[in-house]
Amino acid sequence: MIRKRIGNRHFEDVMFKNTYFSDTGVLEIDKKGIIYTKAGTLATIALGTAIVMGAKNIYFAGLDGFSMYQPEDIHFFNDNDSIPFDSRLMQEKATNDMLEQAAKIIKERGGELKVITPTVYKAYYDNSILEQ
Repeated sequence: MIRKRIGNRHFEDVMFKNTYFSDTGVLEIDKKGIIYTKAGTLATIALGTAIVMGAKNIYFAGLDGFSMYQPEDIHFFNDNDSIPFDSRLMQEKATNDMLEQAAKIIKERGGELKVITPTVYKAYYDNSILEQ
């Protein structure tokens, strides 16, 4: 299926197991490089992937969080299965948990985790790289 979309280009599988809808975020990586998350999103699974691949520094753009827009619905489409806002806030907390866990791993490598665009994850916000 992947080859049908991308042709003959190289790709690698991301090995992960995620438990959806958890009030606590978990990001763990085993010795084989398999990523285990609770309440994982595309962004946090990509974060785990960067760690597995050996990244020392990780910079996010667009990891803003739902509470920045409360109580607005920030989705660009109407969806009958829209997630209630309180569930989105629970996801935001879980994402913060995973950022804390990842930042610890990255710090042990001598690196840093930063969000370079405005964010609710204030501990990681630093746009100074954009000013260079």
